[in-house]
Amino acid sequence: MNTVTASNRPASSSISDIAIPARRLAMICVVLSVCMPVLLGAYWIFFNHPINGFTASMPRHSGILTICVVLLSAVPVLLMSVALLSLRRSLLAMADGNHFSPSAVSPLRRFAWLTFAAAIAGIVVPSLIDALVSIANGGGSVRVAIGSQQLLFALFAGLMGLFARMLERASAIAEENAQFV
Repeated sequence: MNTVTASNRPASSSISDIAIPARRLAMICVVLSVCMPVLLGAYWIFFNHPINGFTASMPRHSGILTICVVLLSAVPVLLMSVALLSLRRSLLAMADGNHFSPSAVSPLRRFAWLTFAAAIAGIVVPSLIDALVSIANGGGSVRVAIGSQQLLFALFAGLMGLFARMLERASAIAEENAQFV
């Protein structure tokens, strides 16, 4: 009698089909979470001006303003770095076979929220920096720019949050079904 299976491969190879890519992605998350703040710091050290093109309008005498701008510009990067570390935890839990466990779902939900916060910070921070520089220069105009990149980033974060919620529900259903057996 022939049985129908979802895959012709043994179960151990299907586990490695998830574990190996998940571990590789987890390593990429670590590299990115470290490199992003380091590169931002290197940019500030070597170029000594704000990222958003305010070089000409930055008063050179204002050290406090420069510190505020540097700290503000780091907010989205640091949020994304922490989000990537949360994603790493989720990926490692999935690599260990805990696909529907809280150890995989909670960090994924945290990743979604932090990514959403980074997307919103990517919209708000440039406007705050512009306002600070404008005030330091005695007034002027403040621009508010919302690009499609930030909106797509926020949409991606929402989708990841929805995915985490679906994994939570799948976990609850699996626990319910396990009680019947």
